[in-house]
Amino acid sequence: MKKNLDKFLQATLVLSLALSCLTLGLHLIDDYDFLWHLKTGEMIVKQGPPLVDFYSFRAEGREWIDAQWLFQVIIYLVYRFSGFAGESFLLAVLVCAIFLLLLKLCWLKEFYPLSVFLCLIAVWSVSFRFNLRPELFTYLLMMAYLLILERNRKQFTLAIYLLPFLQLLWANLEGLWPIGLVLIGAYGIEEFLFNYLSRYKQLSKWLEPGSWQKFGKILFVFFLCTLMSMVTPYLWRGFIFPFHLLIEVTHPSNLVKSIILDNKPVFPMWFKFPFLAVPLLVLLIVSGASFFLNRKPRPAFIMLWLAFLFISLSARRNVPYICFLAVFISCFNFQNSLASRFSSSDSPDKSVLKFLPAIFSFVLLIFFIASVLTGKFYVWDKTARKFGTGFYFEKYPKDAVEFLKKIGWKDRLYNQLAMGGFLIWEGYPEWRIYIDGRLEVYGDELLKLSLDSMADYELFKEDEQKYGFTAVLVWKGERRVIPLTENLLADPTWALVFSDPISMVFLKDTPAQHQLVEQYRLNRVRSIP
Repeated sequence: MKKNLDKFLQATLVLSLALSCLTLGLHLIDDYDFLWHLKTGEMIVKQGPPLVDFYSFRAEGREWIDAQWLFQVIIYLVYRFSGFAGESFLLAVLVCAIFLLLLKLCWLKEFYPLSVFLCLIAVWSVSFRFNLRPELFTYLLMMAYLLILERNRKQFTLAIYLLPFLQLLWANLEGLWPIGLVLIGAYGIEEFLFNYLSRYKQLSKWLEPGSWQKFGKILFVFFLCTLMSMVTPYLWRGFIFPFHLLIEVTHPSNLVKSIILDNKPVFPMWFKFPFLAVPLLVLLIVSGASFFLNRKPRPAFIMLWLAFLFISLSARRNVPYICFLAVFISCFNFQNSLASRFSSSDSPDKSVLKFLPAIFSFVLLIFFIASVLTGKFYVWDKTARKFGTGFYFEKYPKDAVEFLKKIGWKDRLYNQLAMGGFLIWEGYPEWRIYIDGRLEVYGDELLKLSLDSMADYELFKEDEQKYGFTAVLVWKGERRVIPLTENLLADPTWALVFSDPISMVFLKDTPAQHQLVEQYRLNRVRSIP
């Protein structure tokens, strides 16, 4: 009877984690970069991975190393067969798979409710990154790597030879594939230290024994994975691209880091997001404290925890990595400590430690479901998402785009950064855009000009003369565009032809467009919402 009850509790807790993931993962796709990824997937299916830019009239012909090309193909095929609703379901399934693998990785046999509870805390902390982006596959592969490496650490397994094939997949899915090499390298260094340092009697008391044979095989797998990382459409240039990008992004004067919210350091910015800061702090404190409970420290864990703590605190977008590791490391460190302390199965403290996390887990499940369905969760975390399936078109200038299509306009279009992906999806190849989210293609110089041109009308006019764009689509969701809007309204060579609560369209009064301008020109005062 007791055994059956325990199995029921296990199944219920696992189901609670899965339902939490599905609830938070199932929302309208709202990422600004998603649509250019989707359009690129369509182009790759037709003509192969891109080598140079063809979307923007400013960056046309520049080298484009599309490190996410396989991800783009996957989401395009999903869209082709199941539309935008299928994309939402794919997102939910990926989130669920990531955390179920994490749970398998950190499962505590006697105290499994604690494992589930910590995973749910991680779900809460990581939820702001639940977007259908290439990094989801990085999370998934990170869990797979840790599962294989942990299994091999306990006893050599042939599964370790799957890593080079997974590395090949990773290198073509996302540019963060060096994380795979970091994980393998940390386990390899650990095996080396166990073998070398355990020779000393004073150290052998607190170090686990190692195996030179396992170290040699890990070293061989690391070498194979490094080679596999070069097997992409971009070969050696694709191999060095992530490292080049890392150097640029981490540079103190990097413009991307200063304007993109997710690239900014966690502290002190995270205090503006207390709803997400609380679970993160819980995981950091618990995982840090857990090291003091394990009398035999794992060098790999110390190295990985410190390394990912640094990169996670350096940029908000990297927070998930330390959250995953915090859960895994905490459970591993708790395992031996709790087993030795609660050796008696009848200990009342053991029952409390088992059932209290279970109760908290069910409370979190109810909280997630209730707050998501009422929309409050997405108010508190400031993502403004909507539960459901499909794409969140309401936040985009859909009517403005339909207007341009209706009048048959086809040319170069000035736009803001956030709208680039949407305009690529809606208008390519008839339209060429000014800028989009592929910042590595544009570089700091063009990115800075795109921002400055909204505030400095002289720069805007210089770009107009240089590139010859004949339409401007203004998205009102960005305050920095106000000066440009006022200047366009005051400039007789530009005409306001469309306006609604979220967007405005201006056409250049050129000989080729004069008839359109006269036909659709709006009363400037009366038509602005």
